Amino acid sequence: MRGYQQQSKKTFIFLMLQAHEIYDIMTKKNIVINGGNVVNDKTPDRKGVEYCNSEFASSIIQTKDQYRQYANFLEKDPSFDFQLSYVKFHTKPPSDSIYHKHRSSSEMMYILHGNQTFEIDEVKYRVSGGDILLSPPGLWHGGQNTQEEKGDFYYLNINPAKLTEMLPHTNANERQVLSRMLMSSPVQIHCSHSEKLRGLLDNLLELHSTSCSFWRLRVQNILCELLLSTADAVYADHLDEPFSPFMQKVYAYIEEHLTEKLTVGELAAHFGYSNTALQYIFKGNAHRTIHEYILYRKIEFAKTMLANEGTEPSELWEVLSFSSADYFQKVFKRYTGMTVTQYQDTLYKK
Repeated sequence: MRGYQQQSKKTFIFLMLQAHEIYDIMTKKNIVINGGNVVNDKTPDRKGVEYCNSEFASSIIQTKDQYRQYANFLEKDPSFDFQLSYVKFHTKPPSDSIYHKHRSSSEMMYILHGNQTFEIDEVKYRVSGGDILLSPPGLWHGGQNTQEEKGDFYYLNINPAKLTEMLPHTNANERQVLSRMLMSSPVQIHCSHSEKLRGLLDNLLELHSTSCSFWRLRVQNILCELLLSTADAVYADHLDEPFSPFMQKVYAYIEEHLTEKLTVGELAAHFGYSNTALQYIFKGNAHRTIHEYILYRKIEFAKTMLANEGTEPSELWEVLSFSSADYFQKVFKRYTGMTVTQYQDTLYKK
């Protein structure tokens, strides 16, 4: 009975916070929600709450002004340490949302329609439809009212430390890529494929209240695709982060093995990634596939060899491990606009 009362207390406090009714009963001091208990916080001159995903209660709150739906996946499966929420304002939103932070979870906001200003760690971010706003764990954040009267958005609270349990089909390096994104400094970007993200978010929210075969696998697949699509958008705007040191190692490895028949699979295995994950990382940085880059570097190496006296053009395809002389000639012309003989003629004229 005591456990039931504690859970009821947590649910009651949470629902009041999310409905913004807490302002009517709260003092001007900050508070922290910690296991359902209200305690003082040291953050000066701001009201706020601190919570983790286990304190969220799945619910729907609907008034004439707004619609809110909260889906806590921890309630369905203890390995899914994330919760997804959808918020729609029918009229102008409240003048200030609860200033809050998450103990162990990152928050990703997907703005669908409307404009709003959010504050993360005392920095203001003006967001609009198609924007994504990422906030790492432990930073105070909240929304502020703007002139926009209507709007809707999703937000995903997810624990980066639990990615292994949530996405067991990924390897350690892949999870590290996603964890870096979730743990990085606040990021605001505009997503060119926001409709795709909207579809994934809609499907994930619907799946929370659905009982179906392979439910757990379906959640894992949608969540993985959502995080990868978000990473696509984030790293498209931050091409030098965080892969620059890693990419230098990849480039160096390719240079060391240019005369070998180097494959994507071999490269991925060497660095501990799946083929798909390494292709995604590489193309996001180099703007071309791994195969295209390897061919490009082989042809550049061939040009260097042709410039040195004593190199027989007929031997190059074997030296660089092409499947045939004809294929080498085809690739050489694609990257230089000339045949090998024509390229040699330009060298002799010099």
